[in-house]
Amino acid sequence: MQGQNKPTITVKGENKADRDTITIADTEIAIKWSSKLMKNVSDSQVNTKIMEPTEVHIFKTKARELLVREPDKLLPLSIGGLIWVKMPYVNDLSNADLFFKNKNNNWETAVKGIKDLFRRFSYPNTWIQLGRILAVDIFDGNWDRFNSSGGWDNNGNVMFQKAANGYRVTGLDTFDVKNTPDTNLNQPLSPQVQQHLQILMSDIRMREYATNVTTEIAGFILKAMGNAVGGGIDDFKMKAGGRKITITRKGEPDFFYGYIDDLCTGLKEGRDEIKRYLLEKVRQYDSQWIPTSRSLSTPRSTGFSMGSNKHSDIAVKTSAPAGFTTPSSLKTIPQGITDRMRYFRWIV
Repeated sequence: MQGQNKPTITVKGENKADRDTITIADTEIAIKWSSKLMKNVSDSQVNTKIMEPTEVHIFKTKARELLVREPDKLLPLSIGGLIWVKMPYVNDLSNADLFFKNKNNNWETAVKGIKDLFRRFSYPNTWIQLGRILAVDIFDGNWDRFNSSGGWDNNGNVMFQKAANGYRVTGLDTFDVKNTPDTNLNQPLSPQVQQHLQILMSDIRMREYATNVTTEIAGFILKAMGNAVGGGIDDFKMKAGGRKITITRKGEPDFFYGYIDDLCTGLKEGRDEIKRYLLEKVRQYDSQWIPTSRSLSTPRSTGFSMGSNKHSDIAVKTSAPAGFTTPSSLKTIPQGITDRMRYFRWIV
């Protein structure tokens, strides 16, 4: 839009809430806060912002000028009710979806792609990075990567960015467009969400989930081998992760089990980073209340305990604590997130 030779931002239209109980405002909050969490837990490049109406107008106008000879690409601009967002453009990005359609319109894979994906998953740090991303997904209720059982529902949403020493996993696409009840961060916590959060609270549940994730990824590679160009491949040999590997298509999908501990490490690190970030938000938002003259020396507490730290109130209400006035622009933490914090016993 600004005439640069290289792209600097990505623009995307997210579906509005499909369910009567989830409003557009709920959807916008989920987009905003899932991005905040992923940015601070996994990757600073994840920075999704909801576009202002003027920005959307400028974008659509420019897109119609540039794509006048490709009308099919302009069809999304006519869809009503989309929430338009912008995010930094990420260079050197690829994903784990190996399948493509051949000239006969059948799905196939390339042997080179299969080996490359296997190699990417053959390092402990890959699984730790993935675990941090999945911790945010579980907390947010984003099942558009892996579902709540560890099933791999969207191969394209496991993304890699080329780095100096290989590839790193990046947590782009943080919002589940299916708008499940889990995704609604603006409403009270439901029993269903509590069950899913147990993945981050119970060592047994976490390990079960991690085992299922590793099994799913291995199973995907075995499936890709069966669909390789030329009628499939039965096995392949390669060097990955500092060791020689032989993978047989008829074998069990257990060849990534050695990384279960690494995935659990990432899940725990991600959970702890979520806690750190949100407690910092508690402190930050606590300071926005404006004290009246007589309350300047009066300590305040509304019962939000943070371990050995001083009590702090959190701006979940629009009314100020006693002795304080409300600022003209009040920042708040959504109820769904504060409920999650209470469920984890990070606050009381």
